[in-house]
Amino acid sequence: SIIQLIFSFSFILLCQTKTIKNFIAHNEGFCILLFSISTIVYIISVCLISCNRELARKVPTNYILLFCMTFAESILSAAAAIKYPLEIVIAAIILTIAASVGIIGYTLKTKRDLSFCGMTLFALISQLLFFGFLNLIFRSNFLNLVYTLLSAIVFGLYLVYDVQLISGKFGREYSVDDYIFAAMELYIDIIRLILEILRILSKFQKK
Repeated sequence: SIIQLIFSFSFILLCQTKTIKNFIAHNEGFCILLFSISTIVYIISVCLISCNRELARKVPTNYILLFCMTFAESILSAAAAIKYPLEIVIAAIILTIAASVGIIGYTLKTKRDLSFCGMTLFALISQLLFFGFLNLIFRSNFLNLVYTLLSAIVFGLYLVYDVQLISGKFGREYSVDDYIFAAMELYIDIIRLILEILRILSKFQKK
């Protein structure tokens, strides 16, 4: 997961350079095609790793799938971050790293068991999707801010949940053979966290 995050954060920062931004501005059709392909690759890779555990345990297929997912997600994240100023992106990366380290440290020390809350977290994600749909309809700045803050909290809780499953501290844990799936889960949690932090910082900057 650390290598995945280093790659993604580096890619996001690379796309903040003037050269890349100018290329995107003058090649909109190519960028839309690349974004579409990345979305398809991301969905397929995640589905294969999540739904076919035997495939996710088969070397080197599992590493290839993880790389494809990481590369696709890096492109999608960079596309989402490119509209923000460089200083906001750097601040979001630093805050995400600090928050992730803090959450992981807390998770490893806490006596509270969240490893059984998978369905609850899934329900929260479902409610967030509904909230996001309402936000698209009403287009309220306040609702958008609330939605972004709640999303950051939920993905933070997901990070706690996944770390507890990886550590096996409370009995429930991923299998040793599910290291690719576990790496994917951690990576997605942290990437989603940085995207929400980006949105939060941008809203406070506007205010």
